[in-house]
Amino acid sequence: MDFVGPIGVTLLIAWALERLQPHRLWSRIGHVTGWPERADNRRRGSVSARVRTPWLRFDYRFVLLGAVLPDLVDKPLAFWIAPELVNHALRSPGHTLIGGVFFAAVVAAAIRAPRRRAVLSMSVALLAHLVMDSMWNTPSVLLWPIHGWAFPEGTVPLSHWLNVHFGTLSSGPLDVAGVVVLFVFAARVVASRSTGDFLRTGNVS
Repeated sequence: MDFVGPIGVTLLIAWALERLQPHRLWSRIGHVTGWPERADNRRRGSVSARVRTPWLRFDYRFVLLGAVLPDLVDKPLAFWIAPELVNHALRSPGHTLIGGVFFAAVVAAAIRAPRRRAVLSMSVALLAHLVMDSMWNTPSVLLWPIHGWAFPEGTVPLSHWLNVHFGTLSSGPLDVAGVVVLFVFAARVVASRSTGDFLRTGNVS
């Protein structure tokens, strides 16, 4: 089930980006030295004080959704909805840069949530999905429609795709790491008794 790994890795990327913000690094240094707190007392309202304000905060509901959205869009198109339109390609509009931005904006607008956080979370997750799919190797899809309107022809039958993705358990490093991250993520949400808060706001304490 090699789709599980990328979901977990996307969660890890979002978590790491949140914690590499300048205000968090500043706080960690201050916890050890006490210097930033003293500096803040001398420079209230300065740039160094304002940098401690969080500017990057993900909605992890949208991170999870964005991690799978390209496949949720493209696979039904290729197998059931419009196979002729996308030339039976398993990677079509959802795996393009322009399509990713469009679908992120549509989902964020349709769901009642803070727009900035929703779009940011979806965009980061979609970009991570494209990177893990190595979409730079297929520029005709990634940069569609710059190279033309037609997608590369797909020839994978549904039965084969289902067997590859659901009939076997992959043990590659990416999949192992992703499964571990997903387990830790779920365990943390449950253990902190913040499941309700996560479902309402997408926050993870």
